[in-house]
Amino acid sequence: MAKKKAYTPRNGPRPIQPAGAAGARGGNTDKEGLNRVEERQENLIQRVAQMNETIILMKAMIEKILSIAEQPPPKSDISETLQYIAEILLGQQQALGTIDERLLALPDMIVEALTTE
Repeated sequence: MAKKKAYTPRNGPRPIQPAGAAGARGGNTDKEGLNRVEERQENLIQRVAQMNETIILMKAMIEKILSIAEQPPPKSDISETLQYIAEILLGQQQALGTIDERLLALPDMIVEALTTE
C-alpha cells in the first residue's frame, strides 16, 4: 500500500472527504467543516478591513506630507543674521589689526622710554 502524503502548501489543498469518511477523522461533520470555513472567512474579512483602514491612514499621512512639501519654505531672517555676524567679524578683524600694530610698535616705545630718562 502506498504511503499517503502529508499535507503541505506545495501539495495543494487537502482533498475533500466524503461524508462517510468524516467519522474516520475524529467525528468531524460537514457542519463542523462549514463552521471552520466560516471562521476563516470572518478572520480574512477582519484582516482585509484592518488593511483597508491602514491604507486609508497611510493615504491621509502621505497627502499631508505632500501638501506640506508643496508649500514654500517659511520666511527666514538668516540672511540678516549672517550679515550681522559678518559685520561683527569685520569689526573684530579691524580691532585685531589695531592691536597687532600696537604690539609691533611696543618694543620701540619701550626702548625710547628707557633711553630718554
